[in-house]
Amino acid sequence: MVDFDRAYSDVIDILQDRPKSKNPICFKMYKGTNENLSKILRMYDFKNKDVLSVLSSSDQMMSSYYLGASNVDTFDRNFTPYLFFYLKKWCMEYTGKSYLSASNRELMECLDLHRDNEFETNVAAFWRRVIVRTNGPLAESELFFKNFADFCGVPYENDVETMTDIIGDKEPNFQFTDIFSETDFPKQYDIVVLSNILEYPHAYEEDEKTIYERTMDNLVRALKDDGIVICSSLIFERAIEKEIFSDSFDFHEGVYSYDLQRYRDKPISYSYTKKRR
Repeated sequence: MVDFDRAYSDVIDILQDRPKSKNPICFKMYKGTNENLSKILRMYDFKNKDVLSVLSSSDQMMSSYYLGASNVDTFDRNFTPYLFFYLKKWCMEYTGKSYLSASNRELMECLDLHRDNEFETNVAAFWRRVIVRTNGPLAESELFFKNFADFCGVPYENDVETMTDIIGDKEPNFQFTDIFSETDFPKQYDIVVLSNILEYPHAYEEDEKTIYERTMDNLVRALKDDGIVICSSLIFERAIEKEIFSDSFDFHEGVYSYDLQRYRDKPISYSYTKKRR
């Protein structure tokens, strides 16, 4: 369950650039993917698959459903994406666009689309409290990181009506956890969508080798035999990661995209397949 008062306090701290409270549960996030999910995810067969995805901006979860997944469970070490999922879903339904509206008025109006249950009523009330405390558009506020990718997109970008139909009765099936910490998921999956999480072990105090080994063990437990981990590549090469993961996974290159800064094609994704034992 979400402590809405605690989450509200954390979000206001972010919006007003105040020092973080002790043990915050909400942090800044991306309001939209900085990946070309349309190109990356279409490489894989999601039809009737059971998927585990980082929640983040919700685009990974929604894209998985759009491409045919039968179920998508999500995780994140940040509660903001969990609350944001509902705001984004309601906004998409209200505006017919795949991204968060820059109009606070539209965001306020879309909150009326929540279902008549206690949790969604509380989520809508949470966002009303946040929006009235925001100077300028919420979508352009300090709550969100700025995207930096040359090109990003989702497979339902021009088919939002279908996406909102699919996602209308779906829940994030959210687990508050960090994939870099020892964790267990409730079952095994066909596909795990990680985005570019594996590019950030340096944000932790432990050495990269320990973090990658623990993450690999988490993924081995989370995947069925021959299950796939789909990753994005936005920042750097990962020699240490590949070497460690080779104990339990086969590495596969993904898709390439043209780099407008370096004037050349660059890899933007890769995947791992769990080895059979």
